[in-house]
Amino acid sequence: MNKGLWDTSAAGHVDAGESYDRCAPRELKEELGIFAESLESLFKLEPSTDLGMEFIQVYRCRHNGPFSLAADEIDEGCWADPDNLDKRVAKNDPTLTLTFKIIWQRFRNIAN
Repeated sequence: MNKGLWDTSAAGHVDAGESYDRCAPRELKEELGIFAESLESLFKLEPSTDLGMEFIQVYRCRHNGPFSLAADEIDEGCWADPDNLDKRVAKNDPTLTLTFKIIWQRFRNIAN
């Protein structure tokens, strides 16, 4: 956990015997207070030192809210402009976690 830094909107660990596809909706509910009808699996990142030696499965969800942020895990939430995030990641913005930067770059590569 990187306190005080911007990170992905919902993330967590897969429980024993749980699949990524079952974990993702649970984490959305726990951290953002939403139920997602549909999640789109985008890509998986293999463990590396930059990623804390964790497997990361990335999903996309479209939801209009309302959101209820988990106060014990999230200090603040906001909407961010993709072009602005591109610039912040390119400049290696120190207020973004390294994991977020890696995920964002990969996401933008498949989105464009």
